Amino acid sequence: MKFYTGLLLALILTGCAMSPQSVFVAPRVMAPAGANLGGAVSITAYDERTSPVIGSRGGVYADSSQLRAGNNLALAVKGAADQALSVMGVDISRTDANPFQIYIDKLTYIVPEGSYVTEVTLEADIRIRVRNSQGDWYDGRYGSDLQRRVLKAPSDEENERLINEVLGMVLQRMVDDQGLQRFLQ
Repeated sequence: MKFYTGLLLALILTGCAMSPQSVFVAPRVMAPAGANLGGAVSITAYDERTSPVIGSRGGVYADSSQLRAGNNLALAVKGAADQALSVMGVDISRTDANPFQIYIDKLTYIVPEGSYVTEVTLEADIRIRVRNSQGDWYDGRYGSDLQRRVLKAPSDEENERLINEVLGMVLQRMVDDQGLQRFLQ
């Protein structure tokens, strides 16, 4: 009987353990309808987070179940911004154009303490610094958060979708910024 009790306990604890995960970062951004900005910028993105760890998947061994970007986070954000601004009529192909700098300040994945994951909270913050053809600067800050209640810990695919969703949301706020659009015209 002790054998079966021990086996059952081992299975339960193993079910609460999460593996580390590398997430393929590929946020999507939609260009606002009717935006035809013109001009040229050279986009660069910088990962300014203090740690490459996005968060922990939780579970019994939360310290070893870390989430990280499996590709270059800054390049993925730059790619999404390139695509959206290009559709908005901005020439992004010239390296000698005015700088459009994106700083990724925060990307977090948070689950409640304990062995059972019931909720996932994600947060993303970016800031930008852009110069126009007159030599003026525009500074912007954007943030997004996403909270999901879950019946069980999200799968690898769901985690990837959630992380890309919160990044897409914060980048969408950036391209939708009317002040930025007026500045780039």
